Amino acid sequence: MPSSYEEIKGYKWNEEHSRSAVVMALVNNGGEISNSTIASTLGVSLRTVQRIRKKLEDTWDVDATLKRAPKEEGADRKVRDTYFVNKVKKMVEDDPTRSMRAMARDLGCHEKTIRDCISEDLQMCKKKMYKKKREEN
Repeated sequence: MPSSYEEIKGYKWNEEHSRSAVVMALVNNGGEISNSTIASTLGVSLRTVQRIRKKLEDTWDVDATLKRAPKEEGADRKVRDTYFVNKVKKMVEDDPTRSMRAMARDLGCHEKTIRDCISEDLQMCKKKMYKKKREEN
C-alpha cells in the first residue's frame, strides 16, 4: 500500500475519472479557472480540458459531459477482423517484397493498419520475411 503522495503519482486514472476531475475543477471555480491551469494541475492534455469545457457549456449536462458519445450504429471495427487479417497474411506470403503502402492502397486502408496487422495480429516481421525470401532466390 502506498505510503506517500509521490508513490501514488504514477497511478493511471481512467478517462471517466479524469473527466470528472476537470468538471469538478470547472464547477468549483465557477468556470473562472483557465484551461491551462486545470490541465497542468490534473495532468491531462489542454485539448481534453478544452473539449470538456465546451461540451459542459454547450449542454450544462454533467452526465452527458462525463460520458463518451455513443458510437454510431455500424461503427465497429471495419478492418483487422479475421477476414482482413487472413487477406493480409495471404498477400504477405504471396509476395513478401511487396510494400505495406501498396497493400494498404489495394485494401483501401491506412498504411499503419497494415503495419499493426502484420506486427500485432500476425506477429510477423516484414523485414525478416523479405530477407528469407531473398535468400531462397
